[in-house]
Amino acid sequence: MRLVIFGATGGIGREVVSQALDQGHQVVAIVRNPDAVGRTHERLKLVKADILDASSYARELAGANAIIGALGARGRPKGPVTLCTDWTKRLVPAMQEHGLSRIVVVTAAAYVPATRPPLLFRLVIRPLLLSLLRHHYDDLQRMEELLAAGPLQWTVIRPTRLLDRPRTGKYRTAIDALVPGSMSIPRADVADLMLECATKDTHLRQRVTVST
Repeated sequence: MRLVIFGATGGIGREVVSQALDQGHQVVAIVRNPDAVGRTHERLKLVKADILDASSYARELAGANAIIGALGARGRPKGPVTLCTDWTKRLVPAMQEHGLSRIVVVTAAAYVPATRPPLLFRLVIRPLLLSLLRHHYDDLQRMEELLAAGPLQWTVIRPTRLLDRPRTGKYRTAIDALVPGSMSIPRADVADLMLECATKDTHLRQRVTVST
């Protein structure tokens, strides 16, 4: 398959690129700085572009099978963030123009409603995350809403706390809910699930929380 990846220089994005190549896919990485991807491959095309300017990458959508968005939070902004929202607003029309409908994006599990969350998560982790990263989370939730209201075949992946550990292939998922009794997952496993959704058309138009 031909996969177009945004956010290929981040922790999850790097894993998506690596695993996609290992699986034999053609990968197009849309990046601001191609050198930051940190690898080359005969099936990897690095495209320098501005993700907020669809005209700078639209031609790369031709013939693609799926988009994978692994845009991640950077820093702790003191004001509103609109990166993911603005990217989505520009990307969707470009995808439609090229007849491309499949998109898988990563957001976060911190704001997922829970009826019986673990005590530590409810009393400490969730309030801390929502305080430190609330502007990022607002942006991610707006992106989710835009996708849900639109015509695309989307999947939203909501990971719990991210770890820099090897892929295990063993994780659990839940739809519109937290995964019981778990609060972390390796970035490599998040990438594994994103690729499965993108290449096998699983979890169409669903918000999927993932954790170990």
